[in-house]
Amino acid sequence: MDARFAVCFLLVLVLLGTPTASAAICEHFSTKDLFCIKYLCRGFCHDEAVNLRGKHARVMRAWCHGRRCNCNVCH
Repeated sequence: MDARFAVCFLLVLVLLGTPTASAAICEHFSTKDLFCIKYLCRGFCHDEAVNLRGKHARVMRAWCHGRRCNCNVCH
């Protein structure tokens, strides 16, 4: 019974894996425009994220604050 327990325990460890050291890095950036519209802001954030950080960058949040378009981007 102890051998079965050990094999099952090792199998669970292998299936669960180990935590990876590569966590997503998130950044905030903003731009000052004449005006800010939310759906245009999200598109701007997506374009900037891809241009700056590559195709795997994700826009986590895009919002307007006054004339400023704000972006939270993770890659």
